[in-house]
Amino acid sequence: MFFGGGGGGCGCSAPPPPCACTPPPQPVCPVQPACPQYAPPPPPQYPPQPPPVFIGPPAGYALPAKRAKTHRTAHGVKTEIQSPDDVYLIETAGQRRVRRDTEAVFDPKCNSEILKDIILQNMSSSTATAKRQIQEAATEKVGGRIDVVCSSGTFSYIVNTELYCETEKDGITCFAFRQSSSN
Repeated sequence: MFFGGGGGGCGCSAPPPPCACTPPPQPVCPVQPACPQYAPPPPPQYPPQPPPVFIGPPAGYALPAKRAKTHRTAHGVKTEIQSPDDVYLIETAGQRRVRRDTEAVFDPKCNSEILKDIILQNMSSSTATAKRQIQEAATEKVGGRIDVVCSSGTFSYIVNTELYCETEKDGITCFAFRQSSSN
């Protein structure tokens, strides 16, 4: 037997009666406005592209070199022309120089008509003879120390001078120039 209090025969107190009230109501949230559903943008559309152009290998072989044509510039200096590109280079290689009332085309190979005339008058089939005759005549007419280079082939040079001329006659090219003073 247990000591305790009262009520039933077991000595325990009776359990509380079940709650007769209903459970509290759940909170009600206001209805949220739904975001409108947008369709994804369509993919970008580009105008149709032309198909790529493929260029095949060249048909044929390179042609042998043609004999150069001769072209005269404003000063009457003969220049070799191998292709249309050479014509463009000849026409654009120089700059213009204005002389009082007239304009003349600048020739990068010759800035002295006197030297050009001396070279043309003294050219011969022998380059050694030609350069001596040109040097003597130019020294007499132009004055100063004149140097001359003649060749039946190509040659290159670098000079510092203010008076010069390179010209060609019958397959021989001569270049004459007056040495600059060292003052």
